[in-house]
Amino acid sequence: MEWSFRIATIHKVPIRVHITLIFVLVWVWLAYFQKSGMNSAWEAVGFIVAVFACIAAHELGHTLIAQFYGINVDSITLYPIGGAASLTRETHVPKEELLIAVAGPLVNLVIFAILFGLFHLGNLELLGGTTSQMSGFMLKLASANLFLAVFNLIPAFPMDGARILRAVLSHWLDNITATRTTATIGQGIAIILGFVGLFTNPLLMVIALLIFLSASSEARQADLIDISQKVNVGDVMITEFETFTRSTNLQQAVDRLLATTQSEFPVVDARVG
Repeated sequence: MEWSFRIATIHKVPIRVHITLIFVLVWVWLAYFQKSGMNSAWEAVGFIVAVFACIAAHELGHTLIAQFYGINVDSITLYPIGGAASLTRETHVPKEELLIAVAGPLVNLVIFAILFGLFHLGNLELLGGTTSQMSGFMLKLASANLFLAVFNLIPAFPMDGARILRAVLSHWLDNITATRTTATIGQGIAIILGFVGLFTNPLLMVIALLIFLSASSEARQADLIDISQKVNVGDVMITEFETFTRSTNLQQAVDRLLATTQSEFPVVDARVG
């Protein structure tokens, strides 16, 4: 949070930008300025800003549905690789998870439909005789939203598609099994992407690694939840305590500290009783 700053508050949710995104915008501006001049530099930065505005709208889609179900959202943060809404808790109700997850891609599809429709309505004449340059900008932004929607529907963590798949599977499986199954599918997709990236684009290999690690993390979390549900508090309680007496020397104290899970040792007076 220290590396991000707030740019707006919508529906009581702060919209924050990570400082690294600013560095990326500066780098893009300089790269286009050196290659094509001032106008191209600002056009490139403007397009990226517009894309991240759509990403923020995507996260707001998640946020509004989450709030509808009583789940608070601390903030929405925009990073160079995308956006993230920080929900205060997760829901294990399949219907709630499904609607929260699908809301984000749906927002991008709506934006795509609007922009694509305007592009075909007389080359954006409804906006007052815009230029072909603006028309191209709208078409590219529409395509970016379509890509965001489709990419986020991939059934692999951390994408929305994985949460949609888990919510659907939870109608027939318990949440733990549904999570494990979804994580396994995600790992399979990551392996395929990594293999394709090996021969085409190294960026695909990076994306595949992130997907694989995210899927593994979700699977481990499901395992921990499964274990915690099967273990009673009494099974992990300390029922036998090691104690020290006045005559216990330092070496004996260290030995007992290393041999037990206790962090505190009662000191008793052997003369009492």
